[in-house]
Amino acid sequence: MKYTYTIIIPHKNIPKFLHRCIDSIPRREDTHIIVVDDNSNPDMVDFDHFPGYDRDDVELVFTKDGKGAGYARNVGLEHANSDKILFADADDFFTYCFNDVLNEYSEDDSDVVFLNMCSVMEGTYLHSNRCAYKNQLIDGYLHKDPVKFEQLLRYDEGSPCSKIIKKTLIDEYQVTFEELPIHDDTKFSYQIGHYAKKIKVDERAIYCISQSPTSISFTLTDDKYLTRMHVIGERDRFVRGLGLNLDCTGKFLLRTLSEIRDAGKVNLYEECLGILESYGFQADMMRKKINDRAKRRSRIERRIRLKTMIKRFLIRCHIL
Repeated sequence: MKYTYTIIIPHKNIPKFLHRCIDSIPRREDTHIIVVDDNSNPDMVDFDHFPGYDRDDVELVFTKDGKGAGYARNVGLEHANSDKILFADADDFFTYCFNDVLNEYSEDDSDVVFLNMCSVMEGTYLHSNRCAYKNQLIDGYLHKDPVKFEQLLRYDEGSPCSKIIKKTLIDEYQVTFEELPIHDDTKFSYQIGHYAKKIKVDERAIYCISQSPTSISFTLTDDKYLTRMHVIGERDRFVRGLGLNLDCTGKFLLRTLSEIRDAGKVNLYEECLGILESYGFQADMMRKKINDRAKRRSRIERRIRLKTMIKRFLIRCHIL
């Protein structure tokens, strides 16, 4: 059967969250949900009652390769038979307006529809700022500078989630996800953005990121840092080859490199700079910017400590 929409969800060892994600998707005759399990641990997952087993619109695909979310999404794409593709992470979920959006875009001919996100802290459901950058891009495109923010949406919005992507675009340009421990979706996202001829931008948030300190993005190892340098370096070289100058890349890398240096990982810091240099970055200039950044942060921290000390002194003296 040919569907209008396929929603692809990679999963590993978090069945409770996957159940929540599936439950957030409305039952529709035109929508097919594909869950690709990436070799979950049977001690953590009840395979006899796997989330989605009781829904006719859910197809469960079990892989034993354990190659990560990028590989699982590629498997999902191989099983998809629809006009449009959406992606979700198993620990996230869709919002109440999702069904309305699916209705409105069922016959839309855009290659990509960029939609907004919201984000909450897992467990408390309090607001988090995980989606802040996507919110800024959507707002900037719709209300400020559509030319500038269209470039950022196309080349710097690295998540495949909260996008409706035409399946023929993926097939024609053979766009796939990389099998990496982190940023497996970055190249897919900027390639989709690059090849899309017609796009639309919608400010409604159809997707909610559930932020957890145990997620892949927040558990960075040395290998993941090195992978990040290669992925961002390759993207920057791709964008520069198009004659574009996106100032976001430098800021993101400076934050990451500052984290590594502040953690005292000198060898890793130098190795990361070496990787970036191989992609055309000027390592000496980056070192200077990181040093200047550290000095500014140190001055700010000293001012804060001084203000705190003065306030405590005034309180002790019963002046405040």
